[in-house]
Amino acid sequence: SLPAGLRRDFPLVIVGRAGWGCEQLVARLRADESSSVRWLEYLPDHDVRALLQSASALVFASLCEGFGLPVVEAFASG
Repeated sequence: SLPAGLRRDFPLVIVGRAGWGCEQLVARLRADESSSVRWLEYLPDHDVRALLQSASALVFASLCEGFGLPVVEAFASG
């Protein structure tokens, strides 16, 4: 729902495998051919660190994660 200029300047990059009950979301991600949303699925740890270091922001939306390790990893990556 962001304006086109913001979507272009700050693309949404999603990292992680598809989880349980997300078939509709996965279908939307795969159907989106714009450059404003990229789903990278699985990435090795060293690639995740590089991505976190170059990110403008981290959004950690989770319904069942207990501790929030991605947030800690983002802080550790600077």
